[in-house]
Parts: sequence; structure tokens; C-alpha cells
Amino acid sequence: MAKSSKPGSWRPRSADFLEDGVRMACWSPLGVGRFGGTLIAILSISHGVVVYHPPGDPFSGDWVPLLDISDSLLEHFERTSQVTLDKIETMCISWSPLFEEISFISCGNKEGTITHWRFVPRPSSVTLSCVSTGFGGWITSLRWSKHSFDDVTRTSHAQLLVSTSDGSSFVLAMTFEPATGELKETGRILIPTKSSSPPGSVSFLDRFGTYDHVSPAIVTKGPCAQIVTVHGDILSEAHVALPANGGVADRPSAAILMTHEYF
Repeated sequence: MAKSSKPGSWRPRSADFLEDGVRMACWSPLGVGRFGGTLIAILSISHGVVVYHPPGDPFSGDWVPLLDISDSLLEHFERTSQVTLDKIETMCISWSPLFEEISFISCGNKEGTITHWRFVPRPSSVTLSCVSTGFGGWITSLRWSKHSFDDVTRTSHAQLLVSTSDGSSFVLAMTFEPATGELKETGRILIPTKSSSPPGSVSFLDRFGTYDHVSPAIVTKGPCAQIVTVHGDILSEAHVALPANGGVADRPSAAILMTHEYF
């Protein structure tokens, strides 16, 4: 990450920050980009996060930087606390589903903090909506579920699956309030595990449907996988042995069988 001229601070380079390589990429939900298209958030090897868009034809033209979230992240920690590399080095990202015309980009760092950035497409801007803290290690993976709308409370609900470097996994209950346009964490459950190894992969099985409006989540760790659902404060889980030559994440048919068998 490139240093700025200001002592004690670091700023990524939006134009050439991809020179070091790409750590991961995350597509936005459909409808966020121009003409109902999508955008893409890139996390570089140097831990910078930049949103790219196609100014012209998305299939034949170049995609160029639209927003540098790393700059906003640095400004936030400069205002609220002492800036350290662990705070501003992003390890993983995940883009939320579209809540009306607003979506959120979640960024997990080395300090064990997740910042949730409200993205407004027209005109394009990001503002910090809320922060999730209290995790015991680096945030190594994030994955949003689909959302559902509550007609009684007039709020939207989704879940965020989190894994950390100390081997823990969590399901966060996230609530979006259309009246204020804000997101907040309303609950958190630690997924119990029999393995101390870091999670291999985490995902929601959204494409296979939902169970009681909640998507089953799958966490692979070593030779086994856990399939869990969370309803309020109640967690249901199943432990499944993985094939010796690979994991469930690479076998959609195995995931379908598991979902149908246990839920």
C-alpha cells in the first residue's frame, strides 16, 4: 500500500493499485450499475478496495475506477481512532443484496473489524453505515445471504456469514431500515465447531431455495462441513463428512443432497 505524504497514514493508489495483483473480486447485485447492470469491487494484494465500472460498453470497453473505498476507510479511522495497518488492510469483501436502491459493501480487516459501506449508485457515493467489532482474529471471509422483507416492521432482513483466522465462524443478523436508509447488526451467533482449523470456505445455499425464509449456510473445515440455519437466537446444524478428494463447495450436487436431507 502506497504511503501518503502525511506521517502515520497510508493511501492506496486508485489508478495503479492492481499492479501487485488481485486478492479477490466481488460483483454488485444487478441493477446497481448503469442501465441496470452491475459493478465490481476489487480487493488488491496490497489490501486496497476500489469499485470499477464500465463508462461505455461493458463487453468491449475498459472498466475504470469509480470509487476508492480504501480512502473512505482511512478517513474513518483517522477521525475515530489511531490509524494502524491492521485497521486499514482489508482481507475480504462482500456485496450485499439490493435493498430498494441501496446496497452495502462489507470490508473485513486484520483487526477483526467489519465496516459496512452504504453504496448509492446515482450519483455514486459510499458512506459508513455501521461497524461490526469483537471478532477474535483477522476477518478471512464474508458472505451475504439474500434478504426478506417484513411487512409488519417494514424492514428488510439478511444474514452475513463471517469466518476469522482463529477458526471461528459467525452468523450476523443484519436489518435494513428503508425510512433511514441505514443498516445495523441486530444479532450474532457463534457457530459451534469440532475443528480448530480455519474455515476452508463459507457460503449460503441461496440458489437451492430457503428454509422458512432463511438460507442454509455451509462452512467447510478440514474433513467435514457444517450446514446451519439461524432463526432468531436458535441455530440448527448438521455435520457432514466430505469426500476425501475434495470439498462440498466444489460439488453443487452434494450440496443439494445435503440441503434436502437435513432441511
